[in-house]
Amino acid sequence: MSFSPSRSKTILNWIKKNSYLVDDYEVEDDNWGGSEFGPYSHWVYLTPGYICEEVHHIHEYSISDFVEQVKLIEKCDCDECKELIAEQHKELLPLIEKA
Repeated sequence: MSFSPSRSKTILNWIKKNSYLVDDYEVEDDNWGGSEFGPYSHWVYLTPGYICEEVHHIHEYSISDFVEQVKLIEKCDCDECKELIAEQHKELLPLIEKA
């Protein structure tokens, strides 16, 4: 039985509960993990202002490893995050002023 790359229900449920932490989620056929589930890995890109072990994403092939990684997410105030947050505010300001 082969595994087709699809989004994990576990990860999708976690994202639904923690949507403020997630910018994007992808499944990639990259041979990175290589397990009985196939050569697929999960990429979860964090919202600017959050970090996990010194990077702004989580890249795991197993759901259990993903679950362990989310426990390590913390706030980030690096220059990159500050710039991205400032850009987002600039984009939203005209919309707020129109309201």
